[in-house]
Amino acid sequence: MLKMIVAIDVNRGIGYQNELLFNLKKDMAFFKRKTLNGIVVMGTNTFKSLKREKGLPNRTNIVVTRSPEEFEGTGIYATKDIDSILALSEHHDVFVIGGASIYELFLPYAEELFITQVTSAGERVDTYFPEFHEDFRLRRVECALEESGFYYLIEKWERK
Repeated sequence: MLKMIVAIDVNRGIGYQNELLFNLKKDMAFFKRKTLNGIVVMGTNTFKSLKREKGLPNRTNIVVTRSPEEFEGTGIYATKDIDSILALSEHHDVFVIGGASIYELFLPYAEELFITQVTSAGERVDTYFPEFHEDFRLRRVECALEESGFYYLIEKWERK
């Protein structure tokens, strides 16, 4: 099943200059719990923002890129072909983890969204998660948390 996992502010902001808007340890622990030993899909900029040559540990990392040859010999799966990722999601849980253009590319195929909804706006934002409310319904709130002066909900959305 194709799933997405993302932290957004009240305006659907997700980043600024290729960095996350919020550094929330409990949200990161949720992200790790959901994606550990699974498959994560990301764009080149998101991969670079991880600052890890091998990608996220204990996960199969797939980078969607126009230049898969740049990743040869790195142990990272790189592809231009979204159909192969969609086929993979028919038999495995595949988590799309960013960035904005990758979320937009895969949103029409996603069945579930795990959204950390921060109840305030990021100070500086240049990257946004696409509009999703028309096609998804809130299934449940996983938890409500407060950390570092931020209040947030971790929500599960399902395609209507």
